[in-house]
Amino acid sequence: MSRLFFFPVFLGVLILLAVAALPASPAQAAGSTITVNIPQDRFGGSKFGCSLREAIQTANTNLPFGGIPGATFNGCVTGSSSGVDTIVFDPLAGNTYTLTRNNPGGVPEDANATGDLDITDPNGLIIDGNGPSGLSATIIEANFDGYSSNDRLFDVRPGVLSGVVKATIRDVTVQNGGYPGGYPDVNGAGILNAGTMELNNSIVTSNWATSFGGGIFNDTSGTANIINTTVGPENRTDPHTPAGSGGGGGIYNQGTMTLTGSTVKGNHADNDRGGGIYNLDQTLTVTNSIIGGDISTGNQALNGGGIFNRYGTVTLEKVETSFNTATDNGGGIFNYGGTTTIENSTISSNQALTAAGISTFTGGATTELNFATVAHNKPLPGGIGGGVVSTGLTRVKNTIIFYNRLNSFALFGFNCLGNVVSDGYNLTPAPVPISPNNPPCNGFTKTGDQNWASAGLDSMLRINGDPFKTKTHALLPASKAINKADPLTPCPLPAPKRDQRGFGRPNGAACDIGAYERMIVLVPWDDPNRQFAPVGGTVELLTGDPAGPGSVGGGSGEPEVPYAALAGGMAAGVLALAAGGWYARRRWMR
Repeated sequence: MSRLFFFPVFLGVLILLAVAALPASPAQAAGSTITVNIPQDRFGGSKFGCSLREAIQTANTNLPFGGIPGATFNGCVTGSSSGVDTIVFDPLAGNTYTLTRNNPGGVPEDANATGDLDITDPNGLIIDGNGPSGLSATIIEANFDGYSSNDRLFDVRPGVLSGVVKATIRDVTVQNGGYPGGYPDVNGAGILNAGTMELNNSIVTSNWATSFGGGIFNDTSGTANIINTTVGPENRTDPHTPAGSGGGGGIYNQGTMTLTGSTVKGNHADNDRGGGIYNLDQTLTVTNSIIGGDISTGNQALNGGGIFNRYGTVTLEKVETSFNTATDNGGGIFNYGGTTTIENSTISSNQALTAAGISTFTGGATTELNFATVAHNKPLPGGIGGGVVSTGLTRVKNTIIFYNRLNSFALFGFNCLGNVVSDGYNLTPAPVPISPNNPPCNGFTKTGDQNWASAGLDSMLRINGDPFKTKTHALLPASKAINKADPLTPCPLPAPKRDQRGFGRPNGAACDIGAYERMIVLVPWDDPNRQFAPVGGTVELLTGDPAGPGSVGGGSGEPEVPYAALAGGMAAGVLALAAGGWYARRRWMR
């Protein structure tokens, strides 16, 4: 070995040894594991068994409860003063844990003894259920004595004196908090968070707030991260409050909140704002999620059926907002004075009296759409504005706005109305002939803008392969959106590099316009890893391909696998498949 080669190798070994000798970063210390093994809502009075309320109390205080010496707290393991405690549930205790300890005289307290479950542990607490549904589900519900004992289920306290309270709640169902018209007022009938909370793989359903946050209320000091969770159905704010004085049937956020891989559906703020989500002043980021979802699970409100953003900052990335209803303004999204950014997302099949799809209201409001699809939204009878309506500023690029059609009893069915500005590379209806069911977007004549009589969209919303189950309108083979997005930026860099479903962009000379990138996989005859198309898929024939009934030799002694039935002599085109099979020199579309 030459000295020139030896020296860098030797130096590299020394560096590796030095790095290995460095002290490891301190990991978050594990605390006690506390097992809940009785379903009753008990707070002291017995040395046997451990209730959920008692388990939370020992985690909060890190002390044996009730003066019982040793490491037991009425049957609960004592919480740790230095690590993150974890509460687990003994399956033998059953599935349902019902809160029944009424607040004395109807006056709430924050010491965890009555009413809601108060979490105050600054070291961190994990509540780890056995799943939100199924035979082993962990269901946490409220059953207080009605009007004068109104309370929620969980209260993650701010922890001003002892540091930020940190809570993780996962694999549970949280239901039946609050009370219709109850007193005292309860905001966040399912969960109130003023600390740092992660809610994971859970269901929040059938909770009823007096004014704000039927399911979840994230306060000004709160940071909430909601992952793989369903909020709904039937979370509500009280419809008897004065119009517009409350809101957030599913979620009310006035802190910092992220939703990832989650669904907000079937919630109501019928006399208020934000049937699904109300964001006030602060920051909401939604990714790979569904707001609404189908005709039976859409959210409903007076304003902002899906999302109402008041002076806050909302970012939607890879989100389906569909089948929501506003009886006044903003069926899918109502941006009131805030900033809303929508990218790689679909806004479809929403309805409202005004602005069925997206409403941007007041001069300071700004909405930006990029690689979005806004389609098939429609105004309610007597209403106006099917697609995008803006009295603020709405900027649109690489986006499809189409088929936001006139209801037979509506006044006007505009795709675009007001200050909706093109930044180029959009696909919108042709200005001539003007159809009352598909009117043009005026001023969409910038570089790359296209105006056609047809968008070439699948009229049905379908999952189309998204692992997060969001639905899109697929592009049909003749769509003018294919390869027609801005060829310079942001395709392929810096972003977006994937469409709403997570499929890579571009899949051609340029990205496709809208939320859906049409994927075509070319499989050569001799490819040993031939693609398998599922039943009901489609295959595009390339011009000049051999076509007709037959089979493809598997090669290397593999048996032949038949095609789906094809008509002989087909040229380029698309065939629907009756069955799956191997497809050589065909392109599998998904």
